[in-house]
Amino acid sequence: MFKPARLIEIRENKNLKQKELAEKTGLSRNVISAYERGLYAPGSHAQEVIACFFCVPIDYFHKAKDDDMPFDYISLPENSPPGLKKDMKEYLEYLKIKYDIKTENS
Repeated sequence: MFKPARLIEIRENKNLKQKELAEKTGLSRNVISAYERGLYAPGSHAQEVIACFFCVPIDYFHKAKDDDMPFDYISLPENSPPGLKKDMKEYLEYLKIKYDIKTENS
């Protein structure tokens, strides 16, 4: 189920206004507003367009929070150095231990 709060969160984190997101995705500001207010959920094509713009998987908009997202969904730029994702995973595990964070997978 599409979570409007996730769209608001990612848009605001990128310091974008609804109008700017609309211009960059080809969707109308009214449509973006309706998605964010939960009047209706975007169809699969619109979800794909929005997810692609923000470089997140479509599932990002179906999860309540980032903790619900598997690390493998993180998309890195194509020119990222080899091993970056592995290093990031290891560092994330280190931080979980350091701050005694318990997750379903640990």
